[in-house]
Amino acid sequence: MKLSVDDIENASQLFKSCDYLILQLEVPHSVVKSAIQKAHENNVKVILNPAPAQPFPIEMLTESDIITPNQYEAEVLSGVKIRSVEDAIQALKALNRRCPSRKVITLGEKGALASDSDHRYLYLVPRKIDVQDTTAAGDAFNAGLAYGLSKGMDWVATLQLANNAGAIACTRIGAQSALPYLRDIDSFYAAQGAGEIQYFDA
Repeated sequence: MKLSVDDIENASQLFKSCDYLILQLEVPHSVVKSAIQKAHENNVKVILNPAPAQPFPIEMLTESDIITPNQYEAEVLSGVKIRSVEDAIQALKALNRRCPSRKVITLGEKGALASDSDHRYLYLVPRKIDVQDTTAAGDAFNAGLAYGLSKGMDWVATLQLANNAGAIACTRIGAQSALPYLRDIDSFYAAQGAGEIQYFDA
């Protein structure tokens, strides 16, 4: 919480050498807002993981950005109680009215739901895993998104990579120690495939 807007200004050169910026809400909102503005000034795309759950002006996000709330965070931002995939679709529609960014709601053991540029919603069916610890699941998911997109993967393949990274993290104890390497994801793909996706019309 000691991170300041001045720290963002002092690190402004970093925004000139990256493609994606991952942010969360464990630092002051003023810092997050400043980082988003600085990213947009430098054509850097933002991935906002709005955790922990709290109100935030997501209207700042653009079509180039992505927001990745979990179920509870999506409820706080959308005002929609999520008990099913259908509820999650309604939450995405509510979020769409607030900002034009792409969106992914991670639903824990129920998988994930994402918006698509083709006016569809993509439901990533949960992977079959032996859950040990979910601590690092969100971090792995967001890292997978940033990696896939920065490597030029399409949206669907990127979502699958992120979903599998999050699943693998759940099979391990701890936080940093649970994050998978690419070789772990390759092995997971070889054993189980990339994962099923179901499509819903927007």
